[in-house]
Amino acid sequence: MNSLLYSMYQHVCVLAMKAISDRGYRQGKIDREWKKLLYRAAEESPSIHTYKVFRSFLGDQIILQKRARTENTKASPAIICVLKNSLVYMKKFIPYYRELGVRHFIFVDNGSTDGTLEYLREQEDVTLLIAPYPYEYDRRSGWQLQAIKYAGIDKWYLRLDADEFLTWENMEGSSIPELIAKMESRDMGTYRVVMADMYPSYSLMDGKHDDEDFMDDYIFFDGDASYSWNSETGDVFGGMRRRTAGANLRMDKYVIFHPGRGCIPLPGHSISGIHNEEEKKIRGILRHYKFLPSEREKYHFISTQKRSGYSSFKQVSKYKKMVEGSITVYTEKSIRYESSKSIRKISFIEPL
Repeated sequence: MNSLLYSMYQHVCVLAMKAISDRGYRQGKIDREWKKLLYRAAEESPSIHTYKVFRSFLGDQIILQKRARTENTKASPAIICVLKNSLVYMKKFIPYYRELGVRHFIFVDNGSTDGTLEYLREQEDVTLLIAPYPYEYDRRSGWQLQAIKYAGIDKWYLRLDADEFLTWENMEGSSIPELIAKMESRDMGTYRVVMADMYPSYSLMDGKHDDEDFMDDYIFFDGDASYSWNSETGDVFGGMRRRTAGANLRMDKYVIFHPGRGCIPLPGHSISGIHNEEEKKIRGILRHYKFLPSEREKYHFISTQKRSGYSSFKQVSKYKKMVEGSITVYTEKSIRYESSKSIRKISFIEPL
């Protein structure tokens, strides 16, 4: 697409996104503050993907099933997580973030059948929402926006997947509220990290190990050599999945954000409302746990079904090599995670 056509495409996208925002405002689905946030996002990220996020946000109606008793604590950040069949992760995820000072979890469940729903209903600090719609990658961001609209824009959020564990240097003995206090001191409205795919010393999906032990077994990650930068956008690509299967997926993510400061999640891992250069720096990692022994069927489906909802299907389809090849990911260059200081092995991280 040449520059003129691309400019026209962006202009049409902006008009379409503002039009759908105006309609939502007239229908009483959003207030003036939300309209302002959507207008800003339209201008900063004009694309068909952002339009689909808006359409899901203003069209899909996710269902409140359970309120958390702690949902009104503005001083504490809330986690937003869209998930399905993630019970094995939840048993590690919720205690991990509780220990880091999170007092409110907002989960949007998209059809779990493995006991995830029953487990989440038992947690007092969990707000549970149901999205009874087919999964689509862009649609998920719309559900995240609905969760923010439910809980309010005047607080901090973390957007996470069930298999993502935020890690920053010297986090031991610290907390996420303390990390956010550092962000506020630098007038930051968002916090950017890179995903570090974690893996074991044995073959992925070998079927001989227990899912419950994934955090004890998946203790290695890749260093600098596996990552690359897009010089035009600043996006980070690569990691273990590119090295082993050729899946060149985006690996950076704006994970902490404050809607009241103009920051809302956009398609993929992007964000709107970046204020300054401090917010563009990579500050930490998400320890990212995938390809557990019991997940062979899940990843076979993802890698073979073009309609599985993943916008990056061309890359995700390469997971098939992992499912069918029993790839051993570990090499002599793999880095062992021993403490938060281990992330120094990724040299482009600049801790707060």
